[in-house]
Amino acid sequence: MPRHLTRSAANQPTQLSSEFLVVLQFQLTKLARHFRRDLDEMELLTYIEGLRDLSPKTAECACTRALKIMKRMPVIAELRELADKRSENASLYGRRHDDFEDFPSSAFMTETREFAKKIALDRFAKPYDELTDKEVFECNVAVGQIRREKAR
Repeated sequence: MPRHLTRSAANQPTQLSSEFLVVLQFQLTKLARHFRRDLDEMELLTYIEGLRDLSPKTAECACTRALKIMKRMPVIAELRELADKRSENASLYGRRHDDFEDFPSSAFMTETREFAKKIALDRFAKPYDELTDKEVFECNVAVGQIRREKAR
């Protein structure tokens, strides 16, 4: 991935949270299935790059809203537009999305982070917080695969 896409304005690498990646991957997969689209890895990475500044809850609200009102798979700009409509997104849950930011992580997210940390050490031989965006994405894809296997 080009360096300019993985650095912030202060020229510091930015780390995507495991929660954000899990939520966004799930939501994008749900959208893709609903709209009968096959998203390849590059398309997923492009969506992640374009939505990286959103909180997991905001991204989830935008995708949920897209399922309800869109007639085709939304592009990044459309999802960002849906995410900016705070009052409409908030009404989906009866609360503003900010109300959820201070809540403790769920057991699901805690377990997901622990799986991702183990995979990072096993697969890349470095701590999770030192991984590149693509490596973090790969770890979280592996976590999803482990969860699907456990569910069977």
